Amino acid sequence: MNLTKEQKDIIASTGNIKINAVAGSGKTTTVIEYAATRPAGSRILYLAFNKSVKQEAIRKFASRGLSNVTVETAHSLAFRHIVSRSRYKVRSQGYKTHEFVELLKLPGSGEKHAEYIAANHINKFMDELEDYIEKTEDVQLGMMLSIVREYGEEIPEIINDIKRMHVSDHEREKAELIFSTVHRSKGMEYDTVRLVNDFITEEKLKKLTEDDAILDEASVEKLNEEINMLYVAVTRAKSALYIPAGLAPADAICFDPIHVADDEEWYNSISPPKKPAKDKAHSVNEIRKKHANAYKPWTEELDDELTVMYCEGVNIKEMAKHFGRNQGAIMKRIEKLELEEKYG
Repeated sequence: MNLTKEQKDIIASTGNIKINAVAGSGKTTTVIEYAATRPAGSRILYLAFNKSVKQEAIRKFASRGLSNVTVETAHSLAFRHIVSRSRYKVRSQGYKTHEFVELLKLPGSGEKHAEYIAANHINKFMDELEDYIEKTEDVQLGMMLSIVREYGEEIPEIINDIKRMHVSDHEREKAELIFSTVHRSKGMEYDTVRLVNDFITEEKLKKLTEDDAILDEASVEKLNEEINMLYVAVTRAKSALYIPAGLAPADAICFDPIHVADDEEWYNSISPPKKPAKDKAHSVNEIRKKHANAYKPWTEELDDELTVMYCEGVNIKEMAKHFGRNQGAIMKRIEKLELEEKYG
């Protein structure tokens, strides 16, 4: 492995150090090499951005035989050292309107129940959604609306198809295609990366920066964040990068391994997987012979218990045995409660 001068300086350093590094600059590789050169018996904590990065880091440290490195996410570390030790109770359910008022300390305007009306809006979509999207240029929300318009009543079936083909995070190497947000892909690398058309474009950037009125500190910070998201996305690719035509600069000169394609070419390049054959349905009674609580409703107490076990690192198999359900049911409930996003 050929390391840069900067990487060598970091690895050879002693004492406290702080490193400022951009996306795709080899941070994970540097940290692994740094850990490998520490004195025998050193105890090292590696804090990852999310669970996906954590799993990948565990694999990489293990492949180097670095058993003295503990890999955690900030959430999992906080849960074990703060929530568990202080005996706080993690709430798996959502919050009611009056609880939003208390938690967010929403002030009243003097009008009757004004703060409760404001809190109620947090739980609902805004009215006149199309006008909102047009005024705010919210690309992601616009894409969601387009999906609803195009597929309509087919969406539940499409979602079920995706769920049937889904593999768990610890089996991600079996996946032929991985859908990810930029935030969840931080620290990860992929052979091929395909971007969707919801990043800031050169045209939009020029339009916004031509108007001096919007160039206040908050606006500049937001634009920089948008540009950084695009930068992080393109630096995830190891071998090939596919960019939608609408996202490429007007005078872009692309060559292998960077490809520009219109939306139709983009989607056609992904072969749709065949639907798996459906197994013959078993009766509920037959299933409950093996899983006593199969298809029984989840209660708030059970959700809280599942949340605690998840945060304590109990594996899916043990949780399934504990709750008398199959592993698929446990994984679906974890997804429903968004435990991976909150405590992964």
